[in-house]
Amino acid sequence: MRPKLASVLAVQLLAAATAAARPTTGSSDDDGGRLGKVTSGIDAATSSGGNRGGGSSRDDERTYEGDLYRHRYEGENELLVDRDGTVVRRISPTSRVSAGPSRVDLFLGIQKVVESDRAYSLSLAVEDKWFRIAGAVSEYREERMDRGKTAMTLPTLLLGARISGQGPTRAFLEGGVAIARTKTNGEVGSNITGPIAGVHLEHRLGRPTLVGDAHVMIFGDGIKAYRGRAGVRVGVLEVGLRVLDFNVGPALYGPEVGLSF
Repeated sequence: MRPKLASVLAVQLLAAATAAARPTTGSSDDDGGRLGKVTSGIDAATSSGGNRGGGSSRDDERTYEGDLYRHRYEGENELLVDRDGTVVRRISPTSRVSAGPSRVDLFLGIQKVVESDRAYSLSLAVEDKWFRIAGAVSEYREERMDRGKTAMTLPTLLLGARISGQGPTRAFLEGGVAIARTKTNGEVGSNITGPIAGVHLEHRLGRPTLVGDAHVMIFGDGIKAYRGRAGVRVGVLEVGLRVLDFNVGPALYGPEVGLSF
């Protein structure tokens, strides 16, 4: 994992530790927990401004320039070997590009939000060797002190380009659009749209895989949001921590468990 990318993700995850100490405005006791304060902050802002490699070796046979050669991998180097064992070409890692197979990734998760209730997340990503498209939606729900209900829905659509080379790490630089919609007792409050940019990371550690995201969203009326996620995936089970921090309210953070297919 590249140090710069890892540091970006770490910064986003630290938002949960600092957000609790940040004072919030535009809220009252009836707003309930953290989600109520966030939605109140959004509504107040919008109403005031408008709306691979190792040391092992293996052989296989493939055609190369019309002839049959044996491919031998020694560490990070690839050798083209003739039938009599003569090495006809050596390919360094810089000229042998292999980013891995394409795949489809579906994730379903539920999160316990600290000082609030819960959130549900659904995401679907399609990757090939170099590009990634991902659609996701998260819904935060909370019961207010006055027995009312507050909710916020956050759908995002991202296009990504791979920035990591070969090896166990898959890293994508992403950009797209995000929408935040608040509701109180079923009635829509604010509906804001803005650009989103960040990184998606996956790093294999044998059977388990470390996964992470870090994104920033910029909406109108001075509203910004930072989103971070870090987890461990083993088989189809994934556990981790998710953070969503708007600058108009406290951070929505907590543990998450989900299934990844």
